[in-house]
Amino acid sequence: MRTSLKGAASSVAAYALAAQITGVVGALVQLKLLSMALPPSAFGMLSLALAAGAMVVGVFVTPWMQAILRLRVSAVASESLVAEAAQPAPLVVAAALVLGVLFARNFASAQEAFAAVAGFLLLCLGEFLRGRVLTLANRENNMRRFAYAMFVDALLRAVAAGILIIPQRVEAAEALLAIGAASLTAALIVATPVERRFALLLGGRPAWRGGHARPGKDLVDFALPIVPIAVVTWLYSLGDRYIVAYFLGLASTGTYAAYCGVVSRPFATLGQLLELIFRQRLYAAAIDADRADWARVARRWLLTAGGLSVLGFGTFAIVGEAVIRLLLGERYLGSYVFLLVLAGAHCLYVVAYTTVRFAYSFGATGWALILECVCAGIALTGAIALIPLAGLTGAALATLLAYTALILLAAGLVTRLRAQYFATST
Repeated sequence: MRTSLKGAASSVAAYALAAQITGVVGALVQLKLLSMALPPSAFGMLSLALAAGAMVVGVFVTPWMQAILRLRVSAVASESLVAEAAQPAPLVVAAALVLGVLFARNFASAQEAFAAVAGFLLLCLGEFLRGRVLTLANRENNMRRFAYAMFVDALLRAVAAGILIIPQRVEAAEALLAIGAASLTAALIVATPVERRFALLLGGRPAWRGGHARPGKDLVDFALPIVPIAVVTWLYSLGDRYIVAYFLGLASTGTYAAYCGVVSRPFATLGQLLELIFRQRLYAAAIDADRADWARVARRWLLTAGGLSVLGFGTFAIVGEAVIRLLLGERYLGSYVFLLVLAGAHCLYVVAYTTVRFAYSFGATGWALILECVCAGIALTGAIALIPLAGLTGAALATLLAYTALILLAAGLVTRLRAQYFATST
């Protein structure tokens, strides 16, 4: 029995690793092709559009999916859960159309404006459907399906970016349309028939089976505080691009976004991979009030995150400039100090991301929101103050200060929450 369980765990870890490696390679290939197809100014405009799309996903999709993940496994039926996971769809469509229209105002021709609106809609729908597939696969611990979804998405996005190299001149709106079409197509390919049927609530809202009431209130109670968390997280992780654009222009925004794409992706992938491995075990320990198991899982998660993050920072310090030249080319090249500060900021991000997830395991999303608000304020204030003084290095330094504050505040919060939670659960 023990051997079979170890084999199953190894298989899950292998597929989770394959999924994250696929995501990293696909994102870097896409970034390389986009940097070849677009000048820094057009890339800057595209990065602002993609950041706005990330806001839609963060507000309307991620909180609901986090709530779906924390439902007790025994309390759900497959089709009912798929329908429940589809609830944010109308909000995603509405928000995508509004943002698409606002973004379209930056283009003179009607063709580019239409491409901007359509690109936003396709991108947000694709990200929503993909997020739902990944959430349900993660919940079922089906890392094989998770890896397959990541592979298809990375492949089609890379193909779309490659097609953009063919024309002599490509605008940001056309690039957004190509990426959005690839995202939606990939999500539909990997979705099951039931998931496609509930893609836009076309299947209605069936009654929950097995005598269980719909967990609507539980889902809302868990997800609602995560919505403003998503907003403030976006402010200090992607909102600085708008501040860079205001002070330094679109070309500098393109350089900053391209650097972030190269530097942040490995660290973000590390955080997500470790979450896939440890999160459900940590949540289960909290639900079962197993203090010893919770401490053991949390300790392993944090030590692994910290050690691998430091290793990643050292790697960028040694070969970072060569990687930037290889992936982005000379026209995107920035300073070495900027590269080091940015790598240090994202090294701290992994530890901060992990620590906040510890608070999630106790259901303390409201407290996490307060911490995120404080750190967003630090990041935005720092960016406004430092970008005019130090350029792109100032933007990276503001992010580093925000993640440092988040780590310290979250560590104190988790220490207090753990003592209270397990004291009342015993």
